[in-house]
Amino acid sequence: MNLTVYLPDDLAQEVRDADLPVSSICQAALRRELHGTTDPLERIAADLARIREALGIEAVDQPPARQDEVEVATAILLAVAARRECLIYREFSQRLRGRGVAVHWRSPRMAELLRETSERRVAHGLGMLSALVVASANGLPGEGFFDLAARHGRSGDPRTLWEHERDRVFEEAQAPPTQ
Repeated sequence: MNLTVYLPDDLAQEVRDADLPVSSICQAALRRELHGTTDPLERIAADLARIREALGIEAVDQPPARQDEVEVATAILLAVAARRECLIYREFSQRLRGRGVAVHWRSPRMAELLRETSERRVAHGLGMLSALVVASANGLPGEGFFDLAARHGRSGDPRTLWEHERDRVFEEAQAPPTQ
């Protein structure tokens, strides 16, 4: 299939002057937008997760997230908390990728990474950082957040529970560090 991509004259000239492979660049950009990645294995994993979800099949346990991945995720989310912001899953995945951690936003690995990031904070009496990663459709975290909250005795109306946990993380990010 052929598609026509329109560019402003000045940009088109820059692209011509740079002799860029426009087709390859467009294909990669479209794959990233549609699938969150250009890595074929990550795309397959995400597709399988969607198929399992559609068929109601439980995913097998995921291996624990690596220490370095958890540290990168924690650093990203602490910076977001300091600005009192939240990220949608896709944005979080892109920020992770920018720091060398390739995790598709819909993959089971994403859920495991967020779970491990929050578990480590909760073990120190802190809020669940995973409260800062939300779905674009409803503005709430995924099921894993609420399952983890329940395991730690945090329950209630989903939106209220999330708002409380999010605000707790925001407040912790504003507090001066303890010695």
